Amino acid sequence: VDQDRVLSLRRTKLLLMLEAPPASTPPELAQVNIAAALATGGAAYAIELAPNGAKAVVVGMRKLLVVDTLTGATLRTVPAAHFENAHLSVFAGGRVALLTDQHVRGMRFLDMESGDLLREFGEAAGPHAIMPSGRYIAYADRDVLLIYDAVAHRAVSAPASHNKETLRRISVSEEGNRIVTLTNSGTLTVWDVVHRPDGGFILSRGVSVDSRIGQKETQQVVFSQD
Repeated sequence: VDQDRVLSLRRTKLLLMLEAPPASTPPELAQVNIAAALATGGAAYAIELAPNGAKAVVVGMRKLLVVDTLTGATLRTVPAAHFENAHLSVFAGGRVALLTDQHVRGMRFLDMESGDLLREFGEAAGPHAIMPSGRYIAYADRDVLLIYDAVAHRAVSAPASHNKETLRRISVSEEGNRIVTLTNSGTLTVWDVVHRPDGGFILSRGVSVDSRIGQKETQQVVFSQD
């Protein structure tokens, strides 16, 4: 949340705020400030902070919650579909939350102040990543990678196919010129991103590798900052 507090979410519907202890402190000695039970309609699947740390969005089984991170109070409750593999981002200066899910079709844009659903975009089904400009979103439509313009509200790239392998994770480089995707089968693919003069994008496939080590599955992928 900030330099002194840590925000954590358990599938048992508990929101925990801890004083961030030194790395050598045993976990049982970390101070719990708030343990707020959240009425999520079932398990809680994902959490994302607003940039100023004052609010968080929590994805429950059938609800989205906007939560005050200082008190643990639920500020807004929004009925939602049954999410099980949610991907959540907060952007536009903390004013908008974006939700996608591999099992529920569509991108959902939520107003963080009112809790209102601002817009749905029906072509998404899977993970997403906000690009550095804050305007463009790399997203999956099952086995296809695309880029969405959050101002014009349309896809602005041709579909980049993953040969019927459903996408699990997407990450965008700090400069926004590369995207890496991870499929459910463990294939990592790096894509070069070229911004066309007309505002669209070209996605060019680079290297693809099998990320699995023995029987272990890769669960997450990110770019380093250098």
